Amino acid sequence: MPITGSQRDEAPIEENWITRFGADDFAGLVDYRDEYAPGARRFDVGERSSFQLVPMATAALEQILAWGVDEVAQRLGSITATIEQMATERGLSTIEARASHMIGMRAAKGLPDGLAARLRAERVYVSVRGDSVRVAPHLDNDTSDVDRLFSVLDAVL
Repeated sequence: MPITGSQRDEAPIEENWITRFGADDFAGLVDYRDEYAPGARRFDVGERSSFQLVPMATAALEQILAWGVDEVAQRLGSITATIEQMATERGLSTIEARASHMIGMRAAKGLPDGLAARLRAERVYVSVRGDSVRVAPHLDNDTSDVDRLFSVLDAVL
């Protein structure tokens, strides 16, 4: 959805010096003004001027290409399928993922209070969103991590 003219005049989410009027004048860098830059520039994130991020991003993209996008998707899809199977075996409903690296689960009775903190205490990191648990495995996760997830879920659900 395109940004309308009135939306371009709103305050950005991120407060940063480089989104201010005159911050693009590096010769007078300390003389930028408090008001935001005109147009969409006010919505830029601070990393725009963090040039050290470029080599890191390049290395990350080279690694992804070396692994292969399809291979990464297949590996994560395999882990997600295991999560789906184990969830279903426990009577949890799963929310169809839009991508192979993410799955949502719901308990018929709802989620207990403090679930995210209890999982975090066991070094299980998920996102509790409303009445669902979103699991997004990473390449370094394996079946022992999935087993630990369900061990904690079994104890609290």
